[in-house]
Amino acid sequence: DPVVKGRKLTAFSNEEERAGGNADNAKWLLEDRLREDGAELSVGEAWQPNVVVDGDLLTENPVSRLAKGPVPVRMIIGNNHKESDFWRVFGEFVPGDNPLKALDVLLRPFGDTAPIVGAYRKVYGDSLTPGEIVLELLSDGAFGGPSYAAQRGQGENCFAYYFTWPSTVHTKSAMHTLDLGFAFDNVADPGFVMYAGEDAPQALADDIHGRWMEFITTGSPGPDWRP
Repeated sequence: DPVVKGRKLTAFSNEEERAGGNADNAKWLLEDRLREDGAELSVGEAWQPNVVVDGDLLTENPVSRLAKGPVPVRMIIGNNHKESDFWRVFGEFVPGDNPLKALDVLLRPFGDTAPIVGAYRKVYGDSLTPGEIVLELLSDGAFGGPSYAAQRGQGENCFAYYFTWPSTVHTKSAMHTLDLGFAFDNVADPGFVMYAGEDAPQALADDIHGRWMEFITTGSPGPDWRP
């Protein structure tokens, strides 16, 4: 049976999909598919909060589970070079006054983080500002580290990637979600252009999108991409 069968859920609604302008390009809509799979779906007014409470669907952090060993499905797992730069698009993300000390205080409940912060300062030295070092640490801790742990746990059950193409606007880096425009072949979409710039290479989108589609249909993104 589908994992959502009999579960009380909420999700992105058909109305919201259509309002977003992408419904006509989709093979199926999430609301329709969840209902077909037997979910007890509750969708509220479009774009308004709608909370549904049910039992546990996921009983373990996904990264923790993936790190323990292979799961029944093959996957592509990866991350971008400068993930945390994404939040700089919306303004100053890192505290300006002694950001490394602020980060140490923030992470203190999780244990002694001073050696980690010190190691990053030693590696980057004067080549990055303290604020930029914080962003490097957050990128590794929130994205790079979990991706690597999942890749190690899955071994030959997954294909790994590391996305480095930099946006030509905003932070001019390979920030969070920038890879998705290439994976879905949407680099000419006006919304993506505002985020990535007008110079996103179509050839790279053709390659990445093509490999994702090959993985979906065959279980491998190509003979030259080994697990």
